[in-house]
This record gives sequence, C-alpha cells and structure tokens, in this order.
Amino acid sequence: MKRYGFMVWGFFCHFWIDFSCSWFIFQEVVGEAGWYTLLFFYNFFAFALELPLGVLLDRICEKNKGSLKGYSWTGIAGIFLVLLALYGDIPLWLGVFLAGFGNAAFHVGTGALILAVFPEKIWPSGLFVSSGALGICLGKLLSGKTGMKIAVGIMLSLLFSTAVLGEATGKKKKKCREIQREKVPMATKGILPETAFDLLSVLCIFMTVVLRSYQGMALSFPWNQTVKTGLILAGATAAGKLAGGIGADLTGMKKTVALSLGLGGILLLQPSSMWSGTAGTLLFNMTMPITLVLLYRTFPKWTGISFGLLTFALFIGFLPSYFGVGSLPMPFGAGFLSFLSLILLWMTIKRRERAGQQGKSDQ
Repeated sequence: MKRYGFMVWGFFCHFWIDFSCSWFIFQEVVGEAGWYTLLFFYNFFAFALELPLGVLLDRICEKNKGSLKGYSWTGIAGIFLVLLALYGDIPLWLGVFLAGFGNAAFHVGTGALILAVFPEKIWPSGLFVSSGALGICLGKLLSGKTGMKIAVGIMLSLLFSTAVLGEATGKKKKKCREIQREKVPMATKGILPETAFDLLSVLCIFMTVVLRSYQGMALSFPWNQTVKTGLILAGATAAGKLAGGIGADLTGMKKTVALSLGLGGILLLQPSSMWSGTAGTLLFNMTMPITLVLLYRTFPKWTGISFGLLTFALFIGFLPSYFGVGSLPMPFGAGFLSFLSLILLWMTIKRRERAGQQGKSDQ
C-alpha cells in the first residue's frame, strides 16, 4: 500500500475504530451491572496497554532489521479484535477487553507506522489523530439506533480486507532506520544524537499530554447542552488536531505552539461564550500532533514507544475525572492549563533546537 493511500486508509479506519468502540461502550456496557468499573478497564486496555505494545513492536522492528511489518499487522489485528468484540458470542467483560485491546493494537500499530513513513512531516499524524474525536462523539450519539451494528461490521470488514490485501500484495522496500536517516537530518529537525537522552524534554511532553487529557475530561461549557453543540465541539477538536500539524509544517512548531496555546488560553478564560469556547477548544488541540512528533524526534528509533508513551499520558489524565477528584476551577483553570502547556512545550522546543545546533557543530 502506497504511503499516501495508507494515510487515507488510516484516517478512515481510525474514525471507524473509535466509532465502533464508542458505540459498543454506550450500547452494550453503560447501564449494565458494574459498568463504571468496566469503563475504567476499557480505558486501561485501550490507552495504557499501548505503551507495552509499543515497546514490543520496536523490539520486533529492531530484530527484523527495521522491517515495518510488525506495526502493519498489529494495526490490522486490532481491527479484527474489535470485530470479535462486537460480533462474538462472549461474556461482556471479555468483549470489553477485546474492544480495548483491539483499539490499542490498531492505534499503536497504525499511528507508529505513520510516524515511521512520514518522519519529515507533522500533518499526516495530525490527520490520523483528528478523526478519532468525531468517531467517539458519533458512536455515542448513534448508540441504540437500529441497524448500526450491521453498518459498523460492514465498514470494519471492508477496511480490514483492504488492509490485508494491501499487505499481502505490497512490498515495503524501505526500512525504519533508512527512512528516518534519509529524510530527517538531526541538525535540521532537532533530533538528539542517538547516544543522548533528554529526560526533561520527555517529561515536559508527557505532562503536556496529561494536562490536555485532564482538561478534555474536566472542562465543561454551560452552553453545551444539545447534540448540535456536542458535534460542534467534536468538530473543533478534530479540526484543531489537523490544523496543528499543517500549521507546524508551514510555520514551524514554535509559532504554532505560541499561537495555539497563547490565544487558546485567552479564549478559554471566557467559557460562557460559545464562540470563545469553541475557538479555544480548536486552538488547544492543535498541539496534539506536535507533541507526538516532538517525542518521536527525540528518539526516532523508538517509534512505538513514542506513540504508546503519550497514550499512557492520556490515560493518566483520565483518572482524576473518573475518580471524581481535582475539579477544574472556572473560568481560570482552563486558561491556566493552556499557558502551563505553552511553557512546557516552549522549553522542549528550545532544548531540541540547542540539541540540533550542538549535533551540527559536532559533525
């Protein structure tokens, strides 16, 4: 499968995977006995397990001299597991595990592969992550609708068949390391030398994603009371992730981060306004692909770990709201988190620049 064709497939498949899992949770799980506990474990399986999966995939890639097939087949297997959760005659707890684990396998396999085959660009990762928010929102809204289970099954089966056919007939001549070293020079992209490890930068990126996840769970707008406003916010979230990747490629990470988090933080200080809240949500989510690519460019040989570590950060940010602690003070809380995220990412980018300059002078 050609890399741009794969990117388009990943975009649509991400939507349908998140749509299917969201539909399954709200259709089959919510309201059942112990559903709140099952919800916790679903999120654990879907987000926290991506980190160990990423470690395993990177190890397989290393052992197979940089072959990308481990990522490809893991993503495809994730689709199959979600189909099994929807259509298997199995206990509910097992369905929750298969849906969550399938979600994790698809995300880390496909997301890491997009990082590996588009190392010189940010917008492909932005496109990939953007469709998830719409899928989750629509899956919740359409739960309970007649015929949705059949429609979901048909779409996932088509995407699964297309991917298997593409893998069976395609030939990937590029290897992970060859792609990375050929298209992303250390000095121009701010990647640290392979022997270096900048723990502070990693922690800053990780905490930025934790804060984004927490704000997404805790922030509520008084005007968001209808299906229409819910769709508007989901659309703003998706558009922000895509715009962040495009903006970073066109103008650079620093300008995009400064504009999105600076202006977004100001707008989120006025949550009672629908337009301010929607625009602030869009701007705040623009850093999603930037944090992903920043971490990947910190250690480009660890593609799966880069993706999995940040989904683990999403899980950490989910925990306070799940356990009902740490409510977000309004209206200043959302703006404060945006400005704090700006400081963390600005520090990270500056350290990347210094590392790149140092690497260039050492060559």
